[in-house]
Amino acid sequence: MAEEVYINLEFFDENLNPDEITRLIGIQPTKSGRKGALIPGGRKFPITEGMWKYRYIITETPWDVGKALAELLPLVESKPELLQYCRDNHIDPEFAVVSYLAENTPIVTLEPSLMKRMAAINASIDFDTYIIPADEPE
Repeated sequence: MAEEVYINLEFFDENLNPDEITRLIGIQPTKSGRKGALIPGGRKFPITEGMWKYRYIITETPWDVGKALAELLPLVESKPELLQYCRDNHIDPEFAVVSYLAENTPIVTLEPSLMKRMAAINASIDFDTYIIPADEPE
C-alpha cells in the first residue's frame, strides 16, 4: 500500500436518510446506506446506523490537511437546506482525516478562521493515522 491521506465527509444517524443528504448536498457519496441495509462492498452484515460518506483524496504532496478541509467546507456550509436538515435531525457533519504513512507526514495546521467555520456548522474532526511498511527497494 502506498502512502495516502484522505478526508471523509461523513453524516451518521440512526434515522439518517442518505438519499436526502445526497439531494441536499448535491454530490454522490462514496458510500451510503440506511440502518439495516447490508454494508456496501460485499460485507455480509447490516449497517447499525444510517450513513453517508464522501471520500476526498488529497493528491498534492506534501498533504495539506487544513487546505483540504477549507476546500471541503463549502460542500456543507454553503447549503442552508442541508444545515437546517442537520439541525432538525441532530446530525453533525464529521470530517474524518485518515493517513496511511510510512515515511512522510501531512501538514496539519488548522487556522482559527477554519476552526470558526467548522464550529459554525457544528462539525467535528477525527484524525486516524496508520503506519504502513515502507516500500522495499527492488
